[in-house]
Amino acid sequence: MTPRVIRICCVLLLSCHFIWAQEKAAQIDSLHLALQAAKNPTDEATIIRDLAKSYMEVNLDSSIVLYKRLEDIADALKDEEMKARAHFGYAWVYDHKTRFDSVQHYLKLAEPMIDPKEDYDLHSTYLILEGRRALGLAEYEASEEIFLGAINYIESEGNKPDLAICYNNLAVIYDYLGQFEKAINMHILSANIAEEFGDVNGVAKSYNNIGLVHHSLKEYDKAKEYFLKSIALKKEVGNIVGTVSSYHNLGNVYRRHGIKLLSMEKLDTAKMYYQNALRLSEESNYDRGVTISYINLALINTTVEEFDEGIRYGKLALKRAEELNDMNSMMTASINLGDTYQFKKEYEEAEKYLVQGLDIATRIKDVNIRRRTMYLLSRLHQRQGNYKEALSYYKARVALSDSVASVDVKNKVNELETKYQTEKKEKEILTQRAELAEKDLQVRRKNTWIFGGFGLALVLGLLGYLLFNQQKLKNRQLKKEGELKAALAKIETQNKLQEQRLRISRDLHDNIGSQLTFVTSSVDNLKFKMKGGDEKVTEKLGAISEFTTQTIYELRDTIWAMNKTEISFEDLQARIANFMDKAGGASDRVVFNFNVADGISKETELTSIQGMNVYRIIQEAVNNALKYAEASEIDVALSKTNDEEMVVRITDNGKGFDMDTVERGNGLANMKKRARDLNGGVEVTSEVGKGTKVNLQFKYGK
Repeated sequence: MTPRVIRICCVLLLSCHFIWAQEKAAQIDSLHLALQAAKNPTDEATIIRDLAKSYMEVNLDSSIVLYKRLEDIADALKDEEMKARAHFGYAWVYDHKTRFDSVQHYLKLAEPMIDPKEDYDLHSTYLILEGRRALGLAEYEASEEIFLGAINYIESEGNKPDLAICYNNLAVIYDYLGQFEKAINMHILSANIAEEFGDVNGVAKSYNNIGLVHHSLKEYDKAKEYFLKSIALKKEVGNIVGTVSSYHNLGNVYRRHGIKLLSMEKLDTAKMYYQNALRLSEESNYDRGVTISYINLALINTTVEEFDEGIRYGKLALKRAEELNDMNSMMTASINLGDTYQFKKEYEEAEKYLVQGLDIATRIKDVNIRRRTMYLLSRLHQRQGNYKEALSYYKARVALSDSVASVDVKNKVNELETKYQTEKKEKEILTQRAELAEKDLQVRRKNTWIFGGFGLALVLGLLGYLLFNQQKLKNRQLKKEGELKAALAKIETQNKLQEQRLRISRDLHDNIGSQLTFVTSSVDNLKFKMKGGDEKVTEKLGAISEFTTQTIYELRDTIWAMNKTEISFEDLQARIANFMDKAGGASDRVVFNFNVADGISKETELTSIQGMNVYRIIQEAVNNALKYAEASEIDVALSKTNDEEMVVRITDNGKGFDMDTVERGNGLANMKKRARDLNGGVEVTSEVGKGTKVNLQFKYGK
């Protein structure tokens, strides 16, 4: 996004905010007029409550002033219920300001004024506020228990709007705990109730939180969809505080998506949303909004490598979070500061802030943040060469992860394990050298004592014997030293080879292009060393080198294709055919067949995303057949069921597998995800001894 476009977006957002502010101002002005016309203190108190609630969405300090007026009227009338409502009003305001000690103070003042059996409305409000206080302090288990108890209490009265509030807060708890399926179910229940009662703010909040769950699952398009729905509803009611939250969430989506696609346009858009959130938060005295804005601005500046600016915002965020005793914000700000200092290679400062953030995450039992922080600490120690500490943190992270069996995790653990074991072996070798030197010294001393113990009469004979014995011992020692040197050279060679393999493994995950270049170079070196050797082996190495080089070009073509608006079917067909030809060249025992139905025109166009997803699914299926099926024949067939639907079938005559007992890996999950992105589905069928069939069916076109 260009700076000019960003400025235009900012102007549009400011215009929207002006319209919302005008509508909210009209509502507030109307209530002020009604307040002036109030004929008695009871009517005045009712209008003041409505005014305080309206100001809670635009200016929290004004809301506090109004609740003070309500409290004064309650004292004058000696109305305990009204006074309890004033205390709850204070508690709601300080909940928004994340001053949870103040929330607890006003809840304690209100509690003696409530009879749970008689004052349903007041007691349900008390339970909800108590649950939110625990949630704000990141006491997730306590908060969950309170809200579950509140649901039992509220269900007895059948108050669905209050149930919606409880469901919504439970969903937030489950999201923090990484229990995403539970979170989505709670959000849906909350949204359904809000829609049933026409609660626009409630629906907007549920949409916003459903977007958060999709964001946690890295389903960015779905997350954007729900955040935009939430913002549209918040515009209708002029909810500025809620809009700040949605701006942050949209900024987070664009930031994560920008990192994934290496898109500065999306990163600039993320920064724009964070800046707008900060402006609105400052205008409405929304302390938590200001804190989160600082955190996100620190993060985006670090992302675009403006590290000093990232540290400045990070320290502002941490200072505010500590003042408000906001544990979540303290945790996030500390971890982000540690990460930024790591990029600046200021490792001591980085470790201090990362450990501080990990300690808070452990205390509040935030699984996702603990896992991320352990990864950052592992990477930090690895960069410093502290492989034992790096391995310890990485194993702790793996223990929390759902993907323990993934290749990436295994490779990383093996990498750290190998480096740690290498250090241990080197220390053992040094210890053995010291022991050999000590034994050698002991032998020399022993020989001296023997030489001095014999008489002069035997000196010549003993001298000859001792010289012979010493030479024999020396030869054995020389032999042992030679063996030790050979062993050391072998270990060092193995270490170098292992480091090469680890570097290739890491590059496979981080930078495929660099790894393939390394493979090509290694194969060419092998060819050079084997000149004059087995000609067939040399030719095979040449074929592999050519295949790897072609793969690099295909990778570049793929990146280029992703930036195109559409991919013609002719391009896709050529790409698939080329891949299969090369695969056949590398595995000469397998026969490949590629068939395209006559009804498919070469001019047929797919979007770039569709074309890439189809290609990757075929590539995954063929690679699986090559790796695991022991097939002698692999067939790929493309056909159409109608003008809008295409079918891709990949079959092999391999050994097959039992669908009920086979361990599912990431490959099938990736194919299904790509099929969903194609608005289609993929089905895998297999029987032992009867091969495997992969059937992809999707709608194509723009």
